[in-house]
Amino acid sequence: MQMFSVHSRAPFDTSDFSLVKLSPMVYGKTHHKLFVVEIAEPDIFFQYACRTNSLELCLDQKMFMCDRHKPAEVQGMTTPHDFATLTAWVLHHMRISGNDEMKTPCTNVLKHPEFADVYPPSEDSFLFLDALEKDIDFIKALNPNLSLEVGTGSGIISAFLCSLGLNPTFHICTDVSFAACLAATHVLKCNLPSPLVTTYDCVRCSLATPLIDRLSSSVDIILFNPPYVPTSPEEHYSAGSDIKTTWSGGVNGREVIDAFLVQTVHLLSRTGCIYLLLSDENLPTEVHNLCHELSGGRLRPKTILRRRANNESLGVFRYSPLTTPNSV
Repeated sequence: MQMFSVHSRAPFDTSDFSLVKLSPMVYGKTHHKLFVVEIAEPDIFFQYACRTNSLELCLDQKMFMCDRHKPAEVQGMTTPHDFATLTAWVLHHMRISGNDEMKTPCTNVLKHPEFADVYPPSEDSFLFLDALEKDIDFIKALNPNLSLEVGTGSGIISAFLCSLGLNPTFHICTDVSFAACLAATHVLKCNLPSPLVTTYDCVRCSLATPLIDRLSSSVDIILFNPPYVPTSPEEHYSAGSDIKTTWSGGVNGREVIDAFLVQTVHLLSRTGCIYLLLSDENLPTEVHNLCHELSGGRLRPKTILRRRANNESLGVFRYSPLTTPNSV
């Protein structure tokens, strides 16, 4: 078996895994078995080493203890959502490259009861962070002056983008939930360096509706982790402004995504780009074609990162012009 230790980006705190019941004594007194998961080849298995406060990563299919496609049945797991969220958190926190500049934003403020209905950082959130990190050279070459996250939720994606060491910028978050706007403001405040390089503001609204005229052709980067879960039209339109709005996407999960694209093609600057997370159930090829059509053929899709979480196949896509700054 091939094994090596992987230390987390931040100090490893097992309290972050309060939703997960660890199985003690599986490997004696020094280790807890955490989980087995199929993300991509090779398959990935982690253990938590108490003495070294690190994760151990094992790469060997033969040592798996469970059905590869039924992660909820792994001993010690509670629900598939907990399993996938924990997996995504660990994958994002692994420090293999030794890059200390890109730290995962702290979201401890979300534990406050007033943020109970705010969409918490989940597997799709961490996939989005990993995609931005992977595309950092493109983002820096773009040299954005104005960025926008639609449907910010916890604000973790905005906080990550604003902490990438870009030139002085102005960043705007929007969300239909007042609690989410407040949470995002706190998360940004807690994670951005002082004095501020990036100025930010949160606007409570649906998508970017009140900003379309004011910011027309001005935004360099637009981010959106949308409500992508397919639901009935009745369930989607009855969501109102509660927690359901963070995941209910209507038919094919596309109701909000399509409306977002209609708005954002008017907001983008000449060299601007869109980062959008999609599920395979959203029919990404149709989304790509719609974006291409709405932009008059200007925006082309590029897959930045894909990952499987639970039964969902997720991907983060960048839509940008063929010609970009510095030919990145």
